[in-house]
Amino acid sequence: MSRAVVRRLRWAAAVVAATLALAGLPATASAATASGTAAGARSVTFTDQQVLELTRDGTRRGASGLGVHHTDADRVTARNAAVAYAACDGCRAVALSFQVVLADGRPTDVDAQNLAVAVNDHCRRCETLAVAYQVVVASPGRTHLTEVGRVGLQYVELRLGGLARSGRPLPEIRREADRLMRIVQDIVTEELDARPVIRERERWDRD
Repeated sequence: MSRAVVRRLRWAAAVVAATLALAGLPATASAATASGTAAGARSVTFTDQQVLELTRDGTRRGASGLGVHHTDADRVTARNAAVAYAACDGCRAVALSFQVVLADGRPTDVDAQNLAVAVNDHCRRCETLAVAYQVVVASPGRTHLTEVGRVGLQYVELRLGGLARSGRPLPEIRREADRLMRIVQDIVTEELDARPVIRERERWDRD
């Protein structure tokens, strides 16, 4: 079996394992993915993920995102994942995934799933970093994010993009990601009348 095929199989195994752990579903199952406002829906699933696969020597890539979702569904599933996988020499992969879910109307069921996976697959001089942050707010009434809050979240999303591709040392990226999440926490706390629940995942892999 060729080296390329072996790498592909290992990558597939890593992503499948991450997906199954996140979704809690069999491999053949599928889930609807929603974005934005799902007004009047009884059940809704929001999925945000930043996934990087590097197989060419010397590749350096960063991926980031901040998903913001608002719903009044009775049953809410929120899934957030960051996956950084490298199977090459001298590679660097940085995946940063932030998610904010605002669930109005006292939902009967909220299932929040947050996952980060970083893998160096027989790499030399490789760095991989995956950071996943999730904020889920369940409120008995209707919530409204102010204009200041919306602008603030746009600022964080812009900064995340620059951070993932910055080339800065991984510890610095991790600290800055923490700082940006604190900004998100402050925005949700101050610009929305509800108390946030924050979940954090991170994975490092160096060789």
